Amino acid sequence: MGKKMIKAKKLSAGTSQVDLPEAVAVQPPAGKKRPTISLCMMVKNEEKRLPTALKSAAPWVDEIIVVDTGSTDNTVQIAQSYGAKVYHHPWEHSFSKHRNQSIGYATGDWLLILDADEELDPATAHWLHKLVHDPEVDVFFFELNNQLKDGGESFILHPRLFRNLKGFHYEGQVHNRPVFHGQAAKAPVRLIHYGYAEDPETTERKHQRRLEMISKWVEDEPDNYIARAYLSHTLMERTDTLKEAVEEGYTALRLAREQGSPPENMPRIYYPLLTALACLQREDEVLTHAQDCLATVPNYPDAPFYVAWAHYVRCHWSEVCLASQRFLDLQERSRSNPEEFIFFENLTFNRINAALARWVIAASQLGQEEEALRLLERMLPEAEAEKYTRNAVNALLGSRFMDLAGRMAQRLAELRPDWEWPALTAKAARAHQGRQQLEQLKAQGLKALEDQDYAAAEQLLAQAVEIDELNPEALLGLGRALHQQGRAREALPWLTRGVNAHPGFAWAWQLLAEERFAGLDHAGALVYYQRYLALAPGDHKAAARLEVCHKRLAQSPPPPTVAERPPKLLVVLTAGLSPEMVRMPTPHFLMHRAWGELMYGLEEAGQDHPAWASLYTGRGPEVHGMLKEATRQHPHGLGDLAVPSVWEVMARDYRVGLLAAPLGHPAPQGMAWSVAGRPAGLLTPDLVNPPELLPRLLTLGFRADQVLSYTEEQTFLQRLQQDARQEAFLFQTERNKLAAALALPAVDVLVVGLTALDYFQQAYGIAHYHTFAAYQQVYALIEMLVHALRPENFAVLSQRGYAPQESQPRGVGFYCLSWLKGENGRAPVAEIAPQLLKLMGLDPALLGTPRG
Repeated sequence: MGKKMIKAKKLSAGTSQVDLPEAVAVQPPAGKKRPTISLCMMVKNEEKRLPTALKSAAPWVDEIIVVDTGSTDNTVQIAQSYGAKVYHHPWEHSFSKHRNQSIGYATGDWLLILDADEELDPATAHWLHKLVHDPEVDVFFFELNNQLKDGGESFILHPRLFRNLKGFHYEGQVHNRPVFHGQAAKAPVRLIHYGYAEDPETTERKHQRRLEMISKWVEDEPDNYIARAYLSHTLMERTDTLKEAVEEGYTALRLAREQGSPPENMPRIYYPLLTALACLQREDEVLTHAQDCLATVPNYPDAPFYVAWAHYVRCHWSEVCLASQRFLDLQERSRSNPEEFIFFENLTFNRINAALARWVIAASQLGQEEEALRLLERMLPEAEAEKYTRNAVNALLGSRFMDLAGRMAQRLAELRPDWEWPALTAKAARAHQGRQQLEQLKAQGLKALEDQDYAAAEQLLAQAVEIDELNPEALLGLGRALHQQGRAREALPWLTRGVNAHPGFAWAWQLLAEERFAGLDHAGALVYYQRYLALAPGDHKAAARLEVCHKRLAQSPPPPTVAERPPKLLVVLTAGLSPEMVRMPTPHFLMHRAWGELMYGLEEAGQDHPAWASLYTGRGPEVHGMLKEATRQHPHGLGDLAVPSVWEVMARDYRVGLLAAPLGHPAPQGMAWSVAGRPAGLLTPDLVNPPELLPRLLTLGFRADQVLSYTEEQTFLQRLQQDARQEAFLFQTERNKLAAALALPAVDVLVVGLTALDYFQQAYGIAHYHTFAAYQQVYALIEMLVHALRPENFAVLSQRGYAPQESQPRGVGFYCLSWLKGENGRAPVAEIAPQLLKLMGLDPALLGTPRG
């Protein structure tokens, strides 16, 4: 059969590499009974995953052996329901020992090894009954696909089916390694591993257990470079231990070189080292060690992936292309010949589009437009195509490559009409290309205004606004043209947006003031006249009207502001804050207060608005009904929820104010007041409830978000990375929110949304110093607000965080609740809304009732 003999070979994941032949289907001898198969497992508290594993394997095995190491849930009962023989052994901190106990009880001719968080692929499981008839092979390697948190995969070949021979056993306390003799072959059987995509609470529990065991392993064997490599990999999984991961990686590398490690063992060391260095933005070291890795193991694809990344960060475009080409070649080779990647994990197996996106940008920078378009199309069959093609196009949008970005978006709109964003992006690119036309239309429209041809001015300036919805002259000119035609109500939104875009046009403030004065809105007229007179102090008529406003308001004083009467409860909603941020070596977030993580269900991992909805309602998506993300064209509001939010429940008994809160567009009704949240754009009356508050917000320069249009949404992250002024603008927007909150009417419950940190994490990743600086600024803003208001209670809630190198949100958030005690707490997301109601003396049972 042409199989390669492996004699007395000690094999283990991550330590050796051999060439394996392909398994073939062997026909059993006529009349001979099929050899039996024993499924061997070790488990502890696996009631969530175990049914999937047993269901997938039970039809193909003759015996199920389960060693339970101390389960306190329904694990044992589940195993017994599938006919398993369950043996109880107290946990002894050694995976190999318990693995060996399981195979010691087996009576089958073959041993199938499966973990509780794995599933035997039903499409390939039938091969088991064919493989066991092979008289020459003693060990079969399966394809193990790891499902990752971000939706990706990693790939490895792993020995899982063994002939039940004397001497077969496992070694290693933590990462148990099979030791076997005889011949081996690769089988077309696929295993799916879900352990890397568990819910945050389970993941954290397993991480801590693994860290403890590997640390003990390193303590017992300080010169064991494999142990050091595993410790580096474990430390790499947390942002606050990245530097420790690098130190352990360097130690492992030194020991491996001193001990003459075989080359095929080295990727186990290099992968966590390169990943941690990349997360820490240490490009020099990434390049040095990635090149060393390639010199040692030329066919290892993860190394050129990081070479391309480092050159991309440095804008070395030719080098990006070369490294990306090598990475793609190796991944294609990996797919065609997976047996070449047998004993070390191909962790960039499903990151082809991340590399292609960088290659598209590099080719564009080099003027290779057709190559960039070809590579963009090459991305479509790969994983997460929509995410990465959008990232690539957006990186070019708003730059000197706007024309190319428009061509790319148009091409994607043709190839993937089911995606909404390409057509919108192509439209934004065309609008950018129409700048010259914009200036012509604006000049003609303003000239028509001077000539008092208001109908023509309206038509021309409306076309200009269609091209650029943020141009203040076009917005204000359109408002003036409508106003001069006696259409004051239609004019108001355009005038409002115009002064929000640029507050330096005195005549616009005058017009707004006169409209409010004529409508007897003296409070609104007062703030508008004050702003106007600051720009045109010589207008005596306006000054006289301002005095009238003062006198009228003195007769009926306005209600106190938030600054004058602090709320009972302050809630800050800050997207992007994550446990990683507060675990860094700084004071705990909001010193002396409780903090911890919000635990989401798997169905909400990586979701934005559905997770906010769960936090607001105390119910899951099957009850609150918000299953999809919002877009700028179709934003989400509280009215989209199938059940009332906690804010709406509170508003029945208390005055509640919502300022730029998620799920707040358009401005929610039923509150004391509310101002729309992201995506809001420039201020208009429909974004404020009640609209009487608009003058106060407008004169404060309030904007709900720094990103005011679809085009800005596509280009902002790039501008944030390339233009330092954007950081200042972003935090000025946040400071304006707090200033507005203090100036609005007093409420019992004040809810404020902050978005700056979310942008920084998307632009830079968690570990970047820019993100850490942004975290400190957000920290300071919240601290100042808390100390300025001195509320009776406060809560800080964050829906999500980001992986160190990805813009894909994780399904984990952060909370800080002043009435909870202790640190490092854990709370299911559904518990937060009931806690808020209890704090205000309300019944949590009010949550979850269908509207109406």
